[in-house]
Order: sequence, then structure tokens, then C-alpha cells
Amino acid sequence: VPGMGATEAVGLVVAVVVLLVTFGSFLAAGMPLVTALLGVGVSTALIYASTGVVSVNSTTPMLAIMLGLAVGLDYTLFIVNRHRAQMVSAMSAEESAARALATAGSAVVFAGLTVMIALAGLFVANIPFLTTMGVAAAAAVGIAVLIALTLTPALLGFAGERLRPRRRAAAHPRPEATG
Repeated sequence: VPGMGATEAVGLVVAVVVLLVTFGSFLAAGMPLVTALLGVGVSTALIYASTGVVSVNSTTPMLAIMLGLAVGLDYTLFIVNRHRAQMVSAMSAEESAARALATAGSAVVFAGLTVMIALAGLFVANIPFLTTMGVAAAAAVGIAVLIALTLTPALLGFAGERLRPRRRAAAHPRPEATG
């Protein structure tokens, strides 16, 4: 992603490792990463495009990347985790995706709006570069919310049954054959 520094890259690597350990699946771990990186890419492009109109501090893109990556991972993670938890039962993949979006999606919208309002509130300081940073970061969070609410359900639909968690051998022992 353009503008991503060493700190953000290390954060991304740590996120990959944590997601792989948590989900135990490349497919499930990849969804939050794909959506977060797409959101960061779009928001970074918009910030760089806006430099022709407004003065943008050099730290503004880095703040937007860090916040966009964090909330992009987090918001998609809410939905994917709810979906996989529901799929443990006999719920179909389609119904689970719809319910996950309906339940976790409302939490994503509320959390995203709260963060956006807090960041946009930086204009109260009446310091132009803080206002620019706050608005840019709020836009990055808004883009992350939109992507989590639109692209995540589409990815869940494409993945279908492949996201259904496998039963653990210890939790569900196989019956021994008697002979």
C-alpha cells in the first residue's frame, strides 16, 4: 500500500499471525486482511488526491493508514467471527452470513460512527492540520465501515461452506469400533 511505513508493515505482519492462530484457516484469516487493505488503499488514494485541493500534513496519511487498518481488520473480524460461530450449529452458510451482518453489522455501524464523530471532533481545537488529520482519519474509518458492510458479506457468500469450522477431535471424540 502506498505510504505504508515500516511500523504499519510490522503491525500488518503481527495481525496476519494473530488472525492465523485465532482462526486456524487462511481463508477466514484472509478476509479481514483483504477488506482492511482495500479500505486503506482507497482512503490513502483519496487523501493523496485531496492534496491538490487542501494542504495535507505528512503524518495525515500515516494516521489514516493506521486507523483504517485497525478498524478495517476489527470490523470485518466482528462479522466473520459471528458467521463462523453460527456455522458451528446446523445453520446454512447463506443464513449465517445474513444473520452475522444483521447482528454484528449493527455493532460495526455504531462503533464506526462513534469513532468518526470523535475524529471529526478534532476541528474543535481550531488548528488546521489537526482538522485535516481528523477528517482524513474519519473518512478512512467510514470507508472501512462501508467495505466491512458490503465486501465482507460478498466474501462470505463466495467462501460458503469452506468457512465452517472443523470439529475438534478432543471436543468430539470418534466412537471406537467394537469388534
